[in-house]
Amino acid sequence: MKKILDETGMIIYPGDCLKVFHFIGSRRKKYYLYKWVIIKNNELYALHTGDFSVPEGYYLYPLVNKKRLIKGTMILNRNDNDRRDL
Repeated sequence: MKKILDETGMIIYPGDCLKVFHFIGSRRKKYYLYKWVIIKNNELYALHTGDFSVPEGYYLYPLVNKKRLIKGTMILNRNDNDRRDL
């Protein structure tokens, strides 16, 4: 599995909570989406925080980027309990 970095250069791991830029609204207010990172089939996916009740795999967004750096994304919360270097 390739290492994928957020905007600040930190490696994204399963269990992390991401803050993802969504759009700029009126009066230049920035809006963000919040997503949990999960691993499935040895790939990283982002699960929208409100989608915990949907069937598995229904709202999964792949974290794939050729440059391995995802712009507009920042890690908010880390899950360090079961951290293994993947």
